Amino acid sequence: MNIEKNYSIDLIRIVAALGVIIIHVQGTVPEVIYLDKNAGMLCVPFFFAVSVSLFLSNLSANTSFKDIANKSWQRIIIPYLSWTAIYILLLVGKSLITHTHSKIVLWQAVFYGGSAMHLYFLPMLLALQVIALGIVYLLKPIYHSRITGLALTIAVILYLFIGSVFKTFGIISPIHIVCYVGFAFWAASRIKSTQLNIMHISIGCLLLMIASLASWYDEQFIFLSYAKLMPLGGIGLAIICMGIRFIHMPKWLVILSSLSYGIYLCHVVFLEAFEFILEKIVSREICIDIPTKLLIVCSIFIFSALFTVCARRISIARKLLLGEK
Repeated sequence: MNIEKNYSIDLIRIVAALGVIIIHVQGTVPEVIYLDKNAGMLCVPFFFAVSVSLFLSNLSANTSFKDIANKSWQRIIIPYLSWTAIYILLLVGKSLITHTHSKIVLWQAVFYGGSAMHLYFLPMLLALQVIALGIVYLLKPIYHSRITGLALTIAVILYLFIGSVFKTFGIISPIHIVCYVGFAFWAASRIKSTQLNIMHISIGCLLLMIASLASWYDEQFIFLSYAKLMPLGGIGLAIICMGIRFIHMPKWLVILSSLSYGIYLCHVVFLEAFEFILEKIVSREICIDIPTKLLIVCSIFIFSALFTVCARRISIARKLLLGEK
């Protein structure tokens, strides 16, 4: 028996992966800044909202803490540590070649994703998942489950507090934590729905509109300044996906969507390589307009996708770099 699947989230994962690369390819012309601003409002918040929601959705009464820990170790922690080591080595190598001093702080790189501009996502995602799991355990009527939930919650709060004190990059604010975790509990039972839901689409579009207005007019309207503090764009996009019925997707798009995690993890390697080569070949600064930026973004996306495909074919690379069995 074939079970229907709603592929709308898978499709947007591809767009969001492209969007993350757009954010990291810097430009100076107004059109590029506008594109960056919109991509930043949507892409990473979308990944956070969907990932935590799916994490809760996949929990069941029979799921043990050991199973959750093993899956998180394999899927998040091992790739995170592997890519952290790679990016630290690249930074050290670059500083030796260019005779510059690397500003990396080792403990922040290891524990908070400070070795690359995008790696903060993994420890912050893990922190959100642990908070969500802690709440699940706290709500159980079993004493030892509540103790486990309390311990998990305190551990994450302490971890985030230390990161905030030392101003480590990427620490999510309390209001973002509340938004992501609150949304995840609401969406957990709905995110795998294959039914068209006009209400979800309408709510998602409203949140997107508020997020867009907040990014441009927050100084003119007080309520928009508060809205800007929340990840409404990514959550709105996730709600739209939940409302759209998209149960057929070409196989090549399904495969491409499955590469989005690997693309996210490795794309900075190719971006750094591009910038390094450009710096050596061209002595003057290049003006990156929309066509130039999109060409660079698409090139990095393709190289990252090809790398992920190749990594999947090698057992040790698949486990260490992609968190796949």
